[in-house]
Amino acid sequence: MLLALIASLIGCADDAEVTPAIELYLDGTLAGPSPAIDFPQTLAGGEGIAAQLELKNLGPGALLLTGTPPLRLERDDRLAFRVTQPPTTRFEPGESLLASVVFAPHSPGSSVARLVIATSAADEPIVIALTGQGINVDRPVLSVTLDGAAPGETFDFGSVSTVTARTITLRLANSGSGVFELGPSPVTLSGPDASAFELTPPTVTALAAGEGVDVPLTFRPPGCRAYRASLAVAPSGPTSPLTIALTGRGGENPQGHADVTDTEQLPAPDLDVTLSGPSVGGKRRFAVGNLSVGSFAGQVALYAWDGCTLSQRRTISAASAGLTAQRFGAQVALSDDGTTLLVTAYDHQKDAWLFAVGADDEPRFLATLSTFDEDDGHGRGAALSGDGTVAFIGQTMADSGFNPHGAVFVYERGEAGWQSMPEARWRLGPAAPTQVELIGAWVETSQDGAVVVSGALLTPAGAPTKGPATAFVWVAERDPDTDERAWGQPHSGGEPNHRVENVRLLSAQAPTDGAARVAISADGDTIALSTVVGTEVQIRLYVRDGDLWGLPTTSLDERMPTARLTLTASSALRMGLGPDGDFLLLANETGAREVARPADGWVDESPLASIARTWNVPFYGQLALTPDGLSFAGMDRAGSAWFVFR
Repeated sequence: MLLALIASLIGCADDAEVTPAIELYLDGTLAGPSPAIDFPQTLAGGEGIAAQLELKNLGPGALLLTGTPPLRLERDDRLAFRVTQPPTTRFEPGESLLASVVFAPHSPGSSVARLVIATSAADEPIVIALTGQGINVDRPVLSVTLDGAAPGETFDFGSVSTVTARTITLRLANSGSGVFELGPSPVTLSGPDASAFELTPPTVTALAAGEGVDVPLTFRPPGCRAYRASLAVAPSGPTSPLTIALTGRGGENPQGHADVTDTEQLPAPDLDVTLSGPSVGGKRRFAVGNLSVGSFAGQVALYAWDGCTLSQRRTISAASAGLTAQRFGAQVALSDDGTTLLVTAYDHQKDAWLFAVGADDEPRFLATLSTFDEDDGHGRGAALSGDGTVAFIGQTMADSGFNPHGAVFVYERGEAGWQSMPEARWRLGPAAPTQVELIGAWVETSQDGAVVVSGALLTPAGAPTKGPATAFVWVAERDPDTDERAWGQPHSGGEPNHRVENVRLLSAQAPTDGAARVAISADGDTIALSTVVGTEVQIRLYVRDGDLWGLPTTSLDERMPTARLTLTASSALRMGLGPDGDFLLLANETGAREVARPADGWVDESPLASIARTWNVPFYGQLALTPDGLSFAGMDRAGSAWFVFR
């Protein structure tokens, strides 16, 4: 009913010379740095509506209320609020002040005030903003929501396949009293593309107090282009007309674009792709890394995709950027807005590169990112946080004087922007380096960059065969003194820049192809590990449980999968996870399929019968999802790009 924000209010010393710590709760919810109570519409002249306030003393000292009165209302010009005073002004550790704030307007209209609480826990008092709207008993009020939210000036349906449709709900409700007259045609569509939008007129012409009616609104694009229309809500009741601009884009599904990349000497399957969210003009950027172009010199091709056409190709090679590297474009990563591009190379250099992508879609060299280790090669891992401020680079042959176990290197953009860095800020490696190899071949991160994961093999140094696959996870923590982020845990050897994993996510068997591929949901709560064992692809899913993922084992830093999926597929299978882990995408040369998360969550032996959709499109190499999870893309063997609207 009420709006409450989150915060923790820490104060100064009290009369016992011990600083108490306090928390403020509004209607049971921890309040924030700018606490506020927004009361719902309330009948004028009635008893009003109450909100509960709790001020909790967390200790260790006594908490004193120092104001007069202890809870003081200010700026209540309409005298619409009242507050109960506590029976005492001293609260020992563990005790709470309980009070209620009542909004009881005397007349219709908006009311504002503030509640001030001065305490011994802080130099400045706690100030709670109070707002409310009084209404007449006999006045109906029309409330309008579109797709579950208050409508703005425009509503965008996004990209919708021409063979499907998207339906949202327009809800009209009487949040006041009396009867609201809708009239015979309260909702209409107009504009150049009104025929692409459909609505079902409401079956009622009036709404009693508290009643509402849902009006389905559908976007059904007949072709691949942008569409515009206008939605008007103009009932006959006492309210002003409301006009909302509707937009949407139609696209073929699946949609192919030929001759996207040079397939010269294309090995199997090392093509990498990445797909951004909407950038300038509502377009998305699509980058393809092909390390085989030009006899393995490599290149990266960058495109703008508007949901219909793929255009404005730009290509980057190491030579064109004034760089020296072989197999340039081993992996690529784009920020969510498509303005930052990360490129790695598969050679024995210590460098990777960042490019800034402007409104003209032209990539311009931005910075060189170098690791600690000379001549050990980056391998292929590349990942960016959604906002493009943190870069993660995998280096499969990195070592710490033991064996080439691999590592993930972390770089953060400074206040002045990205600058070339002669070494990484953090080096993420294994706690037991003699037991691990191939960290960094695949690196993925959550959208906020707080969780980074890489596949590896638990193979002791000198072992004749590969060990079981695992996923190493490093989690960022912020130093309370410096406000600096560090991933993982301190290295036992004392190297200040070296960090080790928070947890290892175990698979069951050693992969036949010697690879452990990973994926992570945007929210960081779900991690997938894929391994090939014979003719089967085994996928292990690990769901966050508190600070860890998956199910516990006898070891504190090792976890078992939450769910297991096994299917017959080739080693070319690639995967991706939905933004909140609600689906798993699987794709290879036989097509793509989507496995929906069961209603009871990812559980052990989740059946593949939960496959929600399939697409008969051959994918070759990595799979790219848009940040919102509504579309995905990849390449086929002929060098054509395919886009799929989910």
